[in-house]
Amino acid sequence: MAEKKKYPEKEIPMDADNLLLAFTIQFQGNYSEEKLQKRRSWIEKSGNILTDAEYADAAAGAKKKYFEQPAEFFVCRSGPCRDRSSFAEREEIRRIFDERVRNCTFSFTECHGPCKHAPVATLRIGERAERFAEMSGIGDWGDVIDYVARAAEKSTLLVDPHRAEPFRFDPAHDGGQFSPALREFQYLVGRFKGEGVYLEKSGGFHKELASSWEAGGRFISMRMSAAYPLDESGVDVHHAFVVLGMNAESECFEGRAYTDGGLIHEYSMERDGGNLIFTDRVPGHAPCSQGPVATRARKIIRPTAEGLEEILEIAEASGPWRPYYHVRMKRSEQ
Repeated sequence: MAEKKKYPEKEIPMDADNLLLAFTIQFQGNYSEEKLQKRRSWIEKSGNILTDAEYADAAAGAKKKYFEQPAEFFVCRSGPCRDRSSFAEREEIRRIFDERVRNCTFSFTECHGPCKHAPVATLRIGERAERFAEMSGIGDWGDVIDYVARAAEKSTLLVDPHRAEPFRFDPAHDGGQFSPALREFQYLVGRFKGEGVYLEKSGGFHKELASSWEAGGRFISMRMSAAYPLDESGVDVHHAFVVLGMNAESECFEGRAYTDGGLIHEYSMERDGGNLIFTDRVPGHAPCSQGPVATRARKIIRPTAEGLEEILEIAEASGPWRPYYHVRMKRSEQ
């Protein structure tokens, strides 16, 4: 006997109620009367012939349903969205949602576009909504659903999108999507901890990093904390806040650091594959094996299987680069 499916897939009737709900989702509950009337001709082509009063009532009912729940996750299951996923995948998406998300309902819907970015989903919490697009596979859907879970728990969309950021989609802002220039640095996003080791002297230090996407995926913010044991006694703790991104005007990759000493440092950054390289300040206690003290320093950040590695290199005025310290940082759970 075949096993009964937990989430039997029912057809979504192409009636006026469902089509107008999808229309309402597409425009996040905010549309003009002109836009609503333009949609009417398309709905009538689907076989839904309504009087003016019936159409007005159906539109009002769709808007009421859209805002009915405190939070709802709408997943398009029509046209290209349906074609680009199997029944098994949709069943798994629903299972993951039910397993991870509280205080939010789930609905499959008719097309709420845009189809060329399928598959598409929309999360609404209160009066605000966030759209997601172009998820390819269960892993991507899991990242989006993790964001839905955090947002629903806090009753706000203003939570760290983390790995869901590449899938946030805002059709109202052309060019305001996730920055292609930052795609190779997704490994920087998350929480990390590690122990630093000096290469030219004994001792070490502890470092933590918490990074997230900002401004629709155009920048990465990094909050850092480092604890350096002092020779005599005690620990010297430093905090910094750094913002990375591509300057749209200069087309240069730039960073700006704000320190706990009230200083602001600006960096021009180089990319070498997935490595991030930028000029840094010379540590005040950096020794040189021969001759004068170091006058140059640069930092290299690169991905590892467990997270990332940070290397500080120093050099004399015209001497070669050599490592001063390195920190291997492991990714921790969010």
